[in-house]
Amino acid sequence: MVLPGPLDRCTGGTIYDRRVVEAARAAGDSVTVVSLPGAFPMGLAQADRDACRRELAALPDDATACVDGLVLAALHDELLQLTQRCRMLLLIHHPTSEEPGLDHALCAELWRRESAVIGAADHVICTSAFTARQLISRGVAAENVSVAPPGVDLPPQPAPDYAARRAQQNRGAPGRPLRLLCVANLIERKGLAYLLQALEDLRELQWQLTIVGSAELEPQTAERLQRDARRRGLEGRVRFAGPQSADALQRLYSEAELFVLPSLWEGYGMVLTEAAAHALPIVTTNGGAIPDTVAGLAAVVVTAADAPALTAALRPLLSDAAQLSALRERAQGAVAGLQPWHAAAAEFRRILHMSASEHSGGFDRQWLALREPADHAARDETLCTRLGAYLRRRVAPSPRTLRVVDLAGGTGSNLRFLAPRLQLPQHWTLYDIDPVLLDYGRRQCLRWIRQQRLSGQIELSACVVDLAREIPIGANLDCPDLVTSSALLDLVSRAWLVQLVERLCACDPRPALLAATIYCGGSRFYPPDDQDNAVMAAFETDMRRDKGFGAALGSNAVGEASGLLAAAGFSVTRADSSWKLDGALCRHIGSRRFTALLERQLAFFASAALQQGVDISGWLQRRRASLHDGTLQARIAHSDILALAPARHDLLR
Repeated sequence: MVLPGPLDRCTGGTIYDRRVVEAARAAGDSVTVVSLPGAFPMGLAQADRDACRRELAALPDDATACVDGLVLAALHDELLQLTQRCRMLLLIHHPTSEEPGLDHALCAELWRRESAVIGAADHVICTSAFTARQLISRGVAAENVSVAPPGVDLPPQPAPDYAARRAQQNRGAPGRPLRLLCVANLIERKGLAYLLQALEDLRELQWQLTIVGSAELEPQTAERLQRDARRRGLEGRVRFAGPQSADALQRLYSEAELFVLPSLWEGYGMVLTEAAAHALPIVTTNGGAIPDTVAGLAAVVVTAADAPALTAALRPLLSDAAQLSALRERAQGAVAGLQPWHAAAAEFRRILHMSASEHSGGFDRQWLALREPADHAARDETLCTRLGAYLRRRVAPSPRTLRVVDLAGGTGSNLRFLAPRLQLPQHWTLYDIDPVLLDYGRRQCLRWIRQQRLSGQIELSACVVDLAREIPIGANLDCPDLVTSSALLDLVSRAWLVQLVERLCACDPRPALLAATIYCGGSRFYPPDDQDNAVMAAFETDMRRDKGFGAALGSNAVGEASGLLAAAGFSVTRADSSWKLDGALCRHIGSRRFTALLERQLAFFASAALQQGVDISGWLQRRRASLHDGTLQARIAHSDILALAPARHDLLR
């Protein structure tokens, strides 16, 4: 856990960090807390920056690093480097570029830095659905974002009747001031100046406000607030209590009768649910995620930065006992619906472990998402048109749903490209060995089907299968109309291909086969480099390693598959589907994704060369330099194969 400052600070974000760390350790995880020094989100002194770099450099390769989002803008370059050797998850309470009061230029610069790290990270965990929606609306891929809201410390069961206790405290004490509580550090974003202004207009009523929070984060703001309270004649009625111990804060919650949070912006607002856990009625604002947080609670919500609206909301509750009592009763009833901390921390841990497992070994989903636009842009449309016409003729005599088998279906990228082009009702079955990846792909495809308004036209199922041991075609299974795959055949052996062709021939009628994005050798980087040939040769050798199917065919797959299919009587057509990683693709998919895609390709080639004993340190450095100055382009050679059954097999059962 990489955090801004020590783990014992009294901020909502740090409390969240501390609770998930404690829960992870209690569950048996090994958690190292890295506390970074400095003033975040921007403005690190050089000594602090140097210390942060040393801390990040000390993280072991392949570690899972969960980084608090407050440090992203200040350590943008360092964290981008960290993504090259660690699995990096980001914990985003809210984007720092959303802090109120920042000028437009600073907001834009903060977001430029934050978004670059977010785009390079393996996964993002947000503490509120509101923050997740913000990121997605700004272009962050929805599949890379999860939500793990904070929890609360619930009272013991049965829950105490706070309303009755507070009524008892006030019994026999006519004219006793109503106790208001605000838990907020003395910083601009908390909107305390508007609360003081609102309370000035309520001086004739009986109330007393305690503000719990640190004055050290923004000393000038704290001094201004204290002067403002004196100037407005609120001295003695507003108490700035400073930070409080956990026990002292619990007493203040228990003694308070109304909770007020005038914040201008919250990524969640944990103090609101803490107040709700003590059955406190709440007056707050619509700043950021607050309306989501208080939904279902006993809360009056007003416009942020609007002192008259605060006055209007507080006046009836301070002057009319019946209105306050009714809100208290609602607050008491809402306690049971709050999420306890143990459940919140368990959900955070589940997301973290699931994301880490998705990126360990094999094909991680970030890579599959990254390559999807390049795959789709390179696919041969002529083959798809020919296949669609063939399949429509096949089902024309008795209209029915087309049966499609997708081998190594992964995240469903093949379905998203091919299904709209077939122009028929379809049922797809995705097969893959990784249950987590397969479930994720199924959910992504179902969401895509709804978005494309294809519900009822495209049906979907998913099945976990080890394709190295079983090819789910024929052999007492229903024969499909189409067998398809993407980025698979270059990973398998010739023996496996022979078995696939045998299974296709055993079906009656034989299905069509469309195998897409098969690596076929001859890749090139531009401009050329003296070491390119050595690196490419090493990559070609590495491609033939056993990937679980026997010695892989690598760049020989296209020729072997075409020959075996033709010998079995299929009509075989090959088409180029090479990635052209150039300016046109950059404009199509965006510079950030384009750069990340090329960076991953460089990493693949470099890793293969190292495994073959080729010294690529100079090559990789030069290639990365040309990538970041915008001159690097590449052609990664792929082919598609379409195999159609001959006429005598193209019959309905």
